[in-house]
Amino acid sequence: MDGYGTALSSKLILPENLSKTAAQIDTILKKFMGIDRFIKLNVLPYDVIHQIDMHMKLLDAETLSREQYPPGISDGPQTETNLSYLLNNVKTC
Repeated sequence: MDGYGTALSSKLILPENLSKTAAQIDTILKKFMGIDRFIKLNVLPYDVIHQIDMHMKLLDAETLSREQYPPGISDGPQTETNLSYLLNNVKTC
């Protein structure tokens, strides 16, 4: 979480909670964690855990720490795609 109500997760949260819709999950996170904007990113193909904080983490409202792979290796391409999505579609507070 960035301290301003935004949090990141992989989309694995959806199949792990089949009894809930994405909107219901968002509501639960808002109620119990104060998350106003819950961004779900594509899972990485080689990561069996799918914990987003193993690959990128919001440090504050303007700073994202991320892993780096050599070009085209392992989860690097999907990490880059997820990062591009964030940079092009998500505004900071």
